[in-house]
Amino acid sequence: MKLESQGILISLIPFNERDAVARVFTRDYGVLVGMLRGALGVKKNRPLVGQFGNVVWGARLDSQLGVFHWDAEKNIGAKILLNSNSLMFMNAAFDLLNTLLPEREAY
Repeated sequence: MKLESQGILISLIPFNERDAVARVFTRDYGVLVGMLRGALGVKKNRPLVGQFGNVVWGARLDSQLGVFHWDAEKNIGAKILLNSNSLMFMNAAFDLLNTLLPEREAY
């Protein structure tokens, strides 16, 4: 199974030295969860929370965790880092999306 969409990276949870479990809020599929291979090991083009981009989620079965391929387009977090209140609001909004929205429900 393969899903392609545009979305925003809302969470990165370290899994081991190089990989991370990522949550992406997509335009077509809602929140997708998957493994982002090499996310913590790269030095250039490292995925960051708050980035917009194109995402491809793939898994053999629909019930599996799956693997992401992430192509970042722009980072809203870079502009927000200068203002601590805006950064707190962005983090709170992403935490609400993580907590309240179920996986793969279109919104």
